[in-house]
Amino acid sequence: MKILAIHNDENKRGSLTGMLSNFLSDGETATSGSIKEGLAMARTFLPDAILLYIPMFGPDMFEVCQALKEDPATRRIPVMVLTVQKSDPSSRNHDRDFGGDAFLIKPVALGEMIAQVRALVRLNQAEDTSPAERESLERAVAERTAALRETTDYLENLLDYANAPIIVWDPEFKITRFNRAFERLTGRSAAAVLGVELSFLFPPDTRAHSIAHIHRASAGEYWETVEIPIQHVDGSVRLLLWNSAVVRGPDGERIIATIAQGHDITARKQAEAALHHSREQLRALSVRLQSLREAERAHIAREIHDELGQMLTGLKMDLHWAENGLEELKDARLNPILDKLVAATELADATITTVQRIASELRPGVLDRLGLMMALRHEIGQFQQRTGIPCQLNTPEEEPSFSPEVATAFYRIFQETLTNVARHAAASALEVSFRSEDGCFILEVRDNGKGIDDAALASPHALGLLGMRERAHLLGGTVAFHRQATGGAIVVVRLPATANPGTDL
Repeated sequence: MKILAIHNDENKRGSLTGMLSNFLSDGETATSGSIKEGLAMARTFLPDAILLYIPMFGPDMFEVCQALKEDPATRRIPVMVLTVQKSDPSSRNHDRDFGGDAFLIKPVALGEMIAQVRALVRLNQAEDTSPAERESLERAVAERTAALRETTDYLENLLDYANAPIIVWDPEFKITRFNRAFERLTGRSAAAVLGVELSFLFPPDTRAHSIAHIHRASAGEYWETVEIPIQHVDGSVRLLLWNSAVVRGPDGERIIATIAQGHDITARKQAEAALHHSREQLRALSVRLQSLREAERAHIAREIHDELGQMLTGLKMDLHWAENGLEELKDARLNPILDKLVAATELADATITTVQRIASELRPGVLDRLGLMMALRHEIGQFQQRTGIPCQLNTPEEEPSFSPEVATAFYRIFQETLTNVARHAAASALEVSFRSEDGCFILEVRDNGKGIDDAALASPHALGLLGMRERAHLLGGTVAFHRQATGGAIVVVRLPATANPGTDL
């Protein structure tokens, strides 16, 4: 069987010939790239059937069919018209009004189209058969045509009533079909984009990236979560999450079309961006509050140490003077007063010790005067005195160079870690190490207690752990918690040597 495909687009010649040859292994095919060339080829090639592929239903279709039917050389050749634009339903009952023998609307299965072409050829060749046989053939052709149209309408309705945008393109990346949701998304009609290369749908700044994804999808790479923006005709851009699949020919190898479905995630992305911005603002506020809190602690610690400490020292000296004076009088009647003075002196000593402890907890002077390593040693010494848990500290021989922000963060996180060990770990030993690695400083605390579980780490009430993580995050660092296989927990604090630009603790 010989088939001539007449197309009004020179660029379609190769792909149309390939598709027909795949489905028509027992015949010969030819394809024209223009209407004029097709009419000339019909007179010389003399095919068994003509496939007239004119995308838009209009005057060109009538003129070509009329020319074919008026030419004595081609008038008996059956003409199958294939278009991508819906005609008025009433015209479907009068396909022969435009001179064709059958009329189909894309999308249509190529195998079904070839089957109908074969039926038209058999019907044309059966003109010399009996009326009964001819009527049977005509009825078979009519039934197949009706079935094809019903299937086409059903598929088109499925596409059009889908809420998600759907688009189909051929191996040349030209649009062959899209649904109403996609039309609303782009603001473009079918007449404006069908048969057009689809790169114009993408914003200029992301076009190359989007086209690369299109090429991979058309080569058979399955999309599942590919983000590609689409530009509306008014210039606005929507971001869609796509999945795709390819349609292969009957040999199961050659790709003849690609179909993609999108999900509009523009609003979600905007909400995520707003949430991210809000979080950054909250973190910036937290940085500022941390800075103010540390400054206020340092100020109060100095005031307590310098002012209150000096006053208490003066009071203690006065009490000692009064005590010594009463002892020199050697009067037994003054013994009760002397006892009170001794008790007051002891109370003054205890008060001075308490004031020193409070000042140290507010802002340890050793951290500012002697550095982080000595502050860690001092804190471990205090921890051992309070808890009786033996501790081992491994630090560099020389004090590393820290920014004040990093030193303060390490110290505060270490304080919170020791508090958690004392309260929850039930440990009998503690090992602390400090080292530098890949441009960062790492503080590691290991205990042999009962460890820490995932529920405790995820608990919304674990504000101490959250505070440790957030303090490290503000400086571009991390705090990680691990459970040892042999029991106990490991806390690893990693901070850069200097604070991130814009942070201030």
